[in-house]
Order: sequence, then structure tokens, then C-alpha cells
Amino acid sequence: MGNEFADRKAAEARNPAFLDTSIRGSLAAEKTALIQREQLWKRSPRVAFPTQSAIHQLCSGHVPLNAFQFKSKKVPYLICTTCGATKSVDHYLVSCSRFNKARTVARRILQDERITEISTRSLLHNPRAFKATKSFIQISARLPQFRQREDAKGSLQ
Repeated sequence: MGNEFADRKAAEARNPAFLDTSIRGSLAAEKTALIQREQLWKRSPRVAFPTQSAIHQLCSGHVPLNAFQFKSKKVPYLICTTCGATKSVDHYLVSCSRFNKARTVARRILQDERITEISTRSLLHNPRAFKATKSFIQISARLPQFRQREDAKGSLQ
């Protein structure tokens, strides 16, 4: 009698209606996927910290541009003195005439990568646009980590 009861319960448990479908795949498959992600991460090229920091700041919007500093009450205005628009990440990357030289270099790199659109989204979220974004940030020297500093003798470092 006990075995019959156990057999009935086992048959019920095999019913697909009772299976937990939230658990998909095996533990071995999950482990393999994790190992592959770790290997991809280890093989990916490394970037200097100032560049990593700048791109993260631009993506998050927590960047020392007037729009963010105005919210933090660090500057009294959020308008660009060059063109009169709100100084935002989009303005800095795409439209401010002050950075046209840097944007021209970035456009050439984007064309080499066959990226036709220069937008905040393409510059910050397309992996193929990374070189263009990096060169734009470095050439524009707008962010503190890329500004040249003068030493005590007045020469640029």
C-alpha cells in the first residue's frame, strides 16, 4: 500500500503542469555560460581609468557639465556660453560648436566603422564607436581628467 501511494505521487509529480519552468537548463550549462562570460571579460581590451571614468560619467549623466552642476547647485546657470543651449551630455557630444574640431575627428573614426549617425546613443552605447568617443573626449579636453595642467613654471604637463 505504501509503494502504491508513492508510485501515484511520483506519477503526479511527473505531470508537466506541476513542473517548475522557472528553472531552465542544467547547472552544468549555467556554469559553462558563466565561464564563457568570464573568458570574454578577461579577453576584452583594457582601457585607462580616466577614459573609463569619463564614459561612465557621460552614460550616467553625472558629469561636470553645467546641467548636472546646476542641479547640484555648484553653478548658478546651465547655459553654454558658446552657443546659448543647455549644457548637457547631448549638447557636449553632439551639438556644441566649441568642440567641432574634436567632433570632426570622431566623425572620421565613425565613418571608418561605417557608423553614419553621430548621436549620444551611438557614441556611448555602440561598442564600435568606442574609439571615436575616446578621441572626442581626449581632444575636447572638457572633462577634468583630460585637461592639461600647468606646472609651477607655467608650462603645460
